[in-house]
Amino acid sequence: MSNLKQRLGLLLRHDFFRLLGGSAYVFLFRIMGAASVYLTQVVIARWLGADALGAYVYAFSWLVMLAVVSGLGFPAAAYRFIGHALAHGELGKIWGYAARSLQFVLAGSLLAAGLAALLVFALDGLVKAEYRTPLLIAIVTAPLMALIIFRTAIAQAFSWFDLAVVPHDALRPFVFLLLLAALWWSGVALDVNEVLLLQLGVMGFFAIVIEVLVARRMRERIEPAEPVFETRLWLRTASPLLIIILFSGFFSEVNMIVVGGYLPADQLAMFNAAFRTAFMIGFGITAVDSVTLPKAARLYAANDMEGLQRLIFHATQMKFWGALFAIGLFVAFGREILSIFGADFGQAYHALVILGVAMVVIAGTGAVTELLSISGQQDHCLYVFLSAFILTLVLHSIVVPRYGLEGAAWSVLAVVSFYSIWLHWLVIRKLGILPSIFGFFWLRKASPAVAQ
Repeated sequence: MSNLKQRLGLLLRHDFFRLLGGSAYVFLFRIMGAASVYLTQVVIARWLGADALGAYVYAFSWLVMLAVVSGLGFPAAAYRFIGHALAHGELGKIWGYAARSLQFVLAGSLLAAGLAALLVFALDGLVKAEYRTPLLIAIVTAPLMALIIFRTAIAQAFSWFDLAVVPHDALRPFVFLLLLAALWWSGVALDVNEVLLLQLGVMGFFAIVIEVLVARRMRERIEPAEPVFETRLWLRTASPLLIIILFSGFFSEVNMIVVGGYLPADQLAMFNAAFRTAFMIGFGITAVDSVTLPKAARLYAANDMEGLQRLIFHATQMKFWGALFAIGLFVAFGREILSIFGADFGQAYHALVILGVAMVVIAGTGAVTELLSISGQQDHCLYVFLSAFILTLVLHSIVVPRYGLEGAAWSVLAVVSFYSIWLHWLVIRKLGILPSIFGFFWLRKASPAVAQ
């Protein structure tokens, strides 16, 4: 029994340090990308002013939303179907999924962009005049981002983190920042529309690069096989994931668009600065999940629930304590951090701290959405996030006009707590594991040796 305890303890520590090493790799490049995005917005605020930053954020948020919608949920479903096919050696389904989902993404992105542009032109009062041109440029760019999101999701499903993370999450925003900063320092006069056109060019370049690299890696690493198509199953699974990933994975863009309907452009820019700063914690969370989820999908497919619980417990531990450390930094240095955007941005200090607490809630409850998705329980997430989306609309409409930045932050915290607790309960009920920071008690009950 003593030897068994030692072996289980060694296995636990080995899994922990392998996860830590892989997460550190992903986190390093994602934090590079996050820093680039952050500094890009600093440059825009310093160079063009808070109003221009507000217009840029509003347009770019729509760009991301359109790109995600046009993916029809296929990028999010790649974890489950490719992970399952790898676990069972079903290479034909891998090739079939990659081909059919690409067709849907391309068709969906062009259709979404066309409809969005038509609405902007046809409904003259739908968008404020100062937002019309930036929004149209964002619409044109959306299909390129849709392709990038799809290909990076495929790479991530194979655990090819060099292709899933480095080109899109790190290099693309870094190159854009370098170009923008060079123009700023050289004294070139640009407006927000020209900044978005520059973004369009960079996005197009990286869409081509990522497409070529991922397609070549698949040819080199995955043996050729006759494609097997399960289109109805894929659509039935991917469609609910569209709502789920739209709200859980791109929560900031949803809030920027909704809050932008109530706050003037300069106030939207300040709320965005606080949100962007607080949710940088999310890059650490995503880095851990990027390493965890492909392994989690395989453990679930193999019905190894104890291994799944152990993996998720270690991941949640890293995310929770990291988030607590970050919020301490916000409390101590929040005003100084926000002043990087400009002297007036210190007004968003309290919003920053409140949003930081929201990230602690997300980190502490664990990868609840992802666990439900890889286990085929994604339909339950649909009801949760539809409810959370409605709650977002209602709370923002009530508190933002009255309480401004802080009201928007409290609204976000309430929504995050609402859906995180609900999803946590669903994971316990449907999978029988405890994904939160308290997962230690599940391990201790299932196998006391593991907890020692």
